[in-house]
Amino acid sequence: MVEIYFWTCGMLHEEEYSDARMLFAKTFGMVSLLDDTFDVHATLEECHKLTEAMQRWDESEVSNLPEYLRMLYIKTLSNFKEFEDNLKPNQEYRMYYIKKAYKQSSEYYLREAIWSSENYRPSFKEHEEISIMTSGLPMLTLLTLTGYSDIATKEVFEWVSGIPEMVRAGSQVTRFLNDISSYKLGKHKKDMPSSVECYMMENNTTADFSRIFAILLDPITNERNRSDGRINSGMPITITSGIHICLKSLRFSQEPKSFAMVGSEGVPLEIQNGLVRWSRVKDIGSHSREPSP
Repeated sequence: MVEIYFWTCGMLHEEEYSDARMLFAKTFGMVSLLDDTFDVHATLEECHKLTEAMQRWDESEVSNLPEYLRMLYIKTLSNFKEFEDNLKPNQEYRMYYIKKAYKQSSEYYLREAIWSSENYRPSFKEHEEISIMTSGLPMLTLLTLTGYSDIATKEVFEWVSGIPEMVRAGSQVTRFLNDISSYKLGKHKKDMPSSVECYMMENNTTADFSRIFAILLDPITNERNRSDGRINSGMPITITSGIHICLKSLRFSQEPKSFAMVGSEGVPLEIQNGLVRWSRVKDIGSHSREPSP
C-alpha cells in the first residue's frame, strides 16, 4: 500500500486529482491481487475460470468461481461500477478502455500461468512481449488519464490503448527493474523464468545486473530518441508530460537508489523537477484551446 500511495502521489499530486488518486490506488491494489492469484494461489483450472469470468464481466459468473476468488471478483465489478458512476456523461466512454485493458491483463496472466504449468521456457523476445503487458503499466496509464479533464479525449485513449513507444518503453523498464529485484530476493517455486533469467540463459551470462540492465536499456533509449517526434505528434503536451512523470515516479518506486540527488522534503530532484515542469506545462495547456468534444 505504501508503494501504491507513493506512486499515485507522484503522478497525481494536485488537489483536483483526489478522485483520480483513489481510483488509481484501488485499481492498482486489485490488479496486484489478481497478479498474485495467477502467480501463486490459483491452480491452472482456476486461472482459466477466473479469466473466463473476467471476460464476461457479469455478477452471475461468481457461482462458477472457487469460494476464495468470489470476493475478489465481486469487489472488482463493484469498484468499476463505482468509478463509472462518478464519471461525467461526456466521459463515460473512458470505462470501455479501462475495462478492456483490465480484461486483457487477466488473459496475459493466464498465458504466464500456462507457461509455468508446462515448464515452458520462453525466449527473451517472447517473454518481453507478454511481460510488458503484465507489468500493468499500459493499463495503469489509461487509468491515470481517467482522472484528467476533458483534455483526455477519446483520441488520447485510443492512442494510449495502442501502446505507443512512450508507454512501451516505460513498461519495459518497469519489467526489467522488477525482475532484477525479484531475482535478488528469490523466487516462488511456481514462478516462471523472468525476463532477466531468459536473457541470462540465452546469452550465457552471469548475474551482473548493472551490466544486464544497461544492455537491455540501450535499445529502448535509442528507440525513444528516434521516435520522440512521432510519440508526441498530435497529442496534448499536458498528456505526454503527465505520462512522463508517471514513468519517473514508477522508476523511483522500483529502484530508489537510481535517484542519487534528493531535493527539498526528501523528494528526489529528478521527480521534483519533473513535477515543476509538468505544472508549468499544465498551466500552458489550461490556457490553450479546449479540445473538440
